[in-house]
Amino acid sequence: MAAAGGAAVVVAALLGAAAADHERYAVLPVDTAKDGAPRALEAARAVRAALRSAGLDVLEEDATRAPLRAHLSRGGAPLAVYQERMAQSEAALAALEQDKVVRILETLVSDLVADQEPTVEKLQLLEQARLRLAARLLGIGGKRETGRAETPEGKRAHRLLLEALRARPTLAPSKDEFPARLFTLLDGARAALDAQGRGGLHVDSRPRGAVVYLEGRDIGRTPLVLGADALPLGEYRLWLAVGGAHSVPTRVQVEPAPQPLLVDLAFDGALWPEGPGLRPVQGASIDEDVAKTVGGVLGADVLVLVGTDARPGDAAPSLWGTAFSVASARAARRGAVPLPDGASVDEAAVALGRYLTGSNDATGVQEQALPATVLPPRKPVAATQVPEGEFPWLTVALVAGGVGAVVLAGAGVAAAVLSIPKSGAYTVTVVELEAAE
Repeated sequence: MAAAGGAAVVVAALLGAAAADHERYAVLPVDTAKDGAPRALEAARAVRAALRSAGLDVLEEDATRAPLRAHLSRGGAPLAVYQERMAQSEAALAALEQDKVVRILETLVSDLVADQEPTVEKLQLLEQARLRLAARLLGIGGKRETGRAETPEGKRAHRLLLEALRARPTLAPSKDEFPARLFTLLDGARAALDAQGRGGLHVDSRPRGAVVYLEGRDIGRTPLVLGADALPLGEYRLWLAVGGAHSVPTRVQVEPAPQPLLVDLAFDGALWPEGPGLRPVQGASIDEDVAKTVGGVLGADVLVLVGTDARPGDAAPSLWGTAFSVASARAARRGAVPLPDGASVDEAAVALGRYLTGSNDATGVQEQALPATVLPPRKPVAATQVPEGEFPWLTVALVAGGVGAVVLAGAGVAAAVLSIPKSGAYTVTVVELEAAE
């Protein structure tokens, strides 16, 4: 079977999936201009209403907003909460309640380390909390503790200073604020850190060009390759940021032979819970991976993305949209309806909704018209005829009539089309796919 025929089979299968009964639809606007897109919000509501009036099961707007907000909900407290705890520790110290000081500061350090919304101010507070807790522990250790970790309290203080040095190797506390024993312990922690050896770090991201933060320090942009002697060995918190989006902090091990780490910011960065909708993060598109993940978060079978951008060369903006099958990770249809001055968004939404959900009526719809950053189409770049028996690993799903089958592998990386003539012999056409320019 020719590659073109295989593509036709793929499209037919996807259109059949998109038109299936009892599927749940979710409609989201896409703010490609990143300006709030008020007309895109209006368009999404109009398309949602048009689909519902056609008898389809469509999620309400609030039912799409809540899961997106929940997904972006990260553990942590406002800075003011942590600052209040620091003030409580100072009040306990003034009252000579050493044990209470330690309890408050230990909880403060633990919570700041676990905070998933780190800021410069929170990281500075964490450093101060570690230093103050180490000083209090040395005080509890009494004369038995000289700053060389001779006591259980001294050992706990030593670990705190190791963590503080990993976060900021140039750490230099004020000698007016802390006792001399702390500086002796700090020198020992620095020597111990050096003795552990050094390693590297390899970090990449989707999209590339993200700033890499290691314990709050900007250490470069992706793709980032730090050599084998760049950092002391051990565990660190790492997160990335690009275009106003940042990843959830994760724990990484700096090792002599580092394992590559890939961080996906395209999904988290695209979520726009206030819309609710999507915004392509800087340098990335709303691709199949993002759309499939969003559809899964919403529990939708079909994700309908809409917007009202004016594309280059257009005399007027258009209401554009695409129906994306979550199960097959493919856009079954994509198109746009022009919106000249005075045009009704509601009328355009009815025409677009009818087209996207499988109607053969494409009147007034410009097919395949979408912004470049929304589900960019993939193009075939190679085709290979494979003799019988060379693909025992393929799981084949028969198409109606038993004359062919479609196998999608690697989330859209390749499609295998199986041709089964009446003779019973078969060949497999493997079509590799990549994103269009």
